[in-house]
Parts: sequence; C-alpha cells; structure tokens
Amino acid sequence: MTHRWERERAAHLLAGSRAGTDRRRRAEQLARTARRGARSGAGVGQSALVDEVTPSRWRRMTTAEDGSRPLGKKVRVGFGYAVVGAVAGAGIAAGRGMYAGLARISPRVGRLWAWPWGAVAGALGVTLWALDVPFGLGLRFDRRFPLSLFQWGPWWAWALWQTAIALVVTGYLVWAWGWAGVPKGAVAPKERNKDGSFRATPDSKKVRLDLDDEDDAPVAPEPSGPPRREIPLVQLDDEDDRITMYDGLDDEDQP
Repeated sequence: MTHRWERERAAHLLAGSRAGTDRRRRAEQLARTARRGARSGAGVGQSALVDEVTPSRWRRMTTAEDGSRPLGKKVRVGFGYAVVGAVAGAGIAAGRGMYAGLARISPRVGRLWAWPWGAVAGALGVTLWALDVPFGLGLRFDRRFPLSLFQWGPWWAWALWQTAIALVVTGYLVWAWGWAGVPKGAVAPKERNKDGSFRATPDSKKVRLDLDDEDDAPVAPEPSGPPRREIPLVQLDDEDDRITMYDGLDDEDQP
C-alpha cells in the first residue's frame, strides 16, 4: 500500500476540527486508512472492529433531529445538489480529477500546496470579470419551466468559468485533506543526477573523519586497576629430580 502521510494529515485535521463536521470526517477517514495500511504492512488481516466515521454531509443534511430521514427533506436537499451540479458540475468534476492526479504523484513530490491553485483561480476569475465575460449559463423562468430553466451559451465563456471553478476546487481539496500537515522534506532527494552522476553533498552535511592535527597520533588508554602479578615458570629435570624456576622463558631458554 502506497504511503501518503495519512497519519500526519489526520493529526493535522483532527487538531482543528469539531465533532460532526466534514473536517472531522476526513480526519477519521485518513486515520482509518493509516491503520489499515499498518495492518497490511505487518501481514495482519482486516480487523473485526468497525471504525466509526462521521456520517457524510448528505446523510447529515437529510436526517432530522429525531433521527428520521423524511422524504421532503431529501427532495429539497437533492434539488439543491442538482442546481449546484448543473451550474458548476463540470468544474467540480474537473477539480476532483486534478486533485486525484496530484494525490497519485504525491509520494514523489511530498507536500501539496493549496495557495498556487487559489492564486491562479483568483487571477483568472478577476480577468474574466474585468473583461465582462458572461458565465455561459443563465436562468430563465417562462411557461416551459422547469424544462427551460437553464440557458446555455456561449460555450467558450462557460468553459473558461468552469476552468476557474476547477482550480478553486483543486485548491480547496488540497487544503481540506490536510496536506499542510505533511512535514517539509518528507521526500528525500535522489542520490543521482539526471546524467547518472552522484549528487554532491553540501559541506554543511559532511562529517569529518580524520584527525584535526595529523601529527597527533591516537594514544592507547592506560590500563586501570592494580598491576598484574607475574607467576614464575617451573621446569622439572628428570635426571636429578631438580626443579628450576624461571622468571620468564625466552627463545634461547626454552628446553
């Protein structure tokens, strides 16, 4: 299983979340993914325990205070989702696709940043607004309502505004899924350059292995404790049954 710093991102989201919110739900989902990855890496099967996760936004919005889910509430919330999908559905889908691509390559690039996407989306939106580019989608209420509710055109204006929405969604998802919690330098640089040569190590990261002064040779430590007692050696002479004692044996004194 590919590691995408789920544990660090979950801790980052959990630190600033409240119970029953989307931020808490995403933190719980990341923590669950991290636990499953740890079990899979250790060769352990799926746990019999069920990981509790905050319900989705759809379920929270369609559930009444008494726990029931009335049909009228589902219809109202569903109609709101349909309007948002018709107005910005293409941009939302494109933004989710771009975020999925970023998440896929994240093990090679490390932390993902949200502000570049927001900055580009803001610049594009301000430019379109300053040039008075139409949104490409309008609402019309006539006798054919609701079949004629949406009025499309021109297509290029609609595509430009959907691109701005996609950039906003991408930056939002990067922020919402806690990529700011990924530590800096999480991905180590490659040991070799593109030409195959080894990357040069900066002087600040080098370790000196030789002596500071070449004239100073290492000195062996002096033995500690009382001096060692020498035991004399003895030799038995078979001819006259005499014992000769030696303080030590040299090459010339050996029998």
